[in-house]
Amino acid sequence: MAGIGNRLSEARAACPCARNVGPILADVDAFQWHRPRIDVHLRNDGFSLVEMMVVVAIIALLAAIALPVLSRQQVRAAETACLSETRTYVTMTLAAMASGATPQAHPRRACTSGDDITADSISVAASPRPPGTRQSVCLVATSTCALE
Repeated sequence: MAGIGNRLSEARAACPCARNVGPILADVDAFQWHRPRIDVHLRNDGFSLVEMMVVVAIIALLAAIALPVLSRQQVRAAETACLSETRTYVTMTLAAMASGATPQAHPRRACTSGDDITADSISVAASPRPPGTRQSVCLVATSTCALE
């Protein structure tokens, strides 16, 4: 308590209007010396079972949302790759035929099967590799291609 008396006398000496400073300083000192005890034996060494189950449930939910989208994108990618390969084949073959060169066979890298162009071909069809399902069809006369 000697500390409070010294502070009170210092406050009154510094400012004559500080008559009610005593109770405030007493409250500050009372709270300053009161510190809660921390039990050092209670440690959190990891996640609880409930926290781990919540994390697993969130991951399972995200996977359930993402997997159907991923499989649709794989189908679309296979079909688009076959369409691009067929379109390139038709364009290169038409250019070779126009210059009098012998056209090459369909490369069949992204497609499992595909028609070869001859002089009297109207269209070229090719099937994509699995998981693709729609066939690529290109019209030789216009060199336009689409998935069917």
